Amino acid sequence: MRRWICLLGLLIIFSATPALADSVQITLTIALGPQPPPILPSDLTLTGTPVFYSEIPNGNGPQSIMSPTPPPIDIGFGGSYVFTFQPTDPCFGDGSCQLDFSFGGMLGSFPTFAFPLPGLVGFPEAGPTPPPILPVGSLGPEGPPIDVLGQIVAYDSPVVVGAWEITMTNVPEPSPLLLLGAGLLLLVAARRSLA
Repeated sequence: MRRWICLLGLLIIFSATPALADSVQITLTIALGPQPPPILPSDLTLTGTPVFYSEIPNGNGPQSIMSPTPPPIDIGFGGSYVFTFQPTDPCFGDGSCQLDFSFGGMLGSFPTFAFPLPGLVGFPEAGPTPPPILPVGSLGPEGPPIDVLGQIVAYDSPVVVGAWEITMTNVPEPSPLLLLGAGLLLLVAARRSLA
């Protein structure tokens, strides 16, 4: 009987373990300022909408993975915007997809875009249309952790007015955690009954 309890506990633990990181959570933070550049009045606000994409190697290009759709950004200098969501995409589980990001908006009457950090890309002289799609990392629990920084750039001429950051964290599913706990309890009970 004790062997059966031990075997059942191990089976429950092994069935729970692969599913412990079934989903990921993506957080975007956009911040302006804290001080506006001299060419801009201090009462300007940034408006716009971020978009996240997944891209399968040799696939049909970037596909949106956002659900829910974020509300439009509306922040002023010294302010920040934070949006967190879980991607709705069938390929994120094995980390085989590329996570991409774009942002295009307006800072007052100035077109505004997300770009990588300095040194990774030069700013075009005119604002890009459509907004550039930036590779961020591998989408999924099997890929490396994501914590990527970049710049918010406003045009007439390119001026850095803020920053963006994207982080991705694993979200354990509650039911596998319960299975894991139940398996561990059965193993402890079996061990005590053997003593």
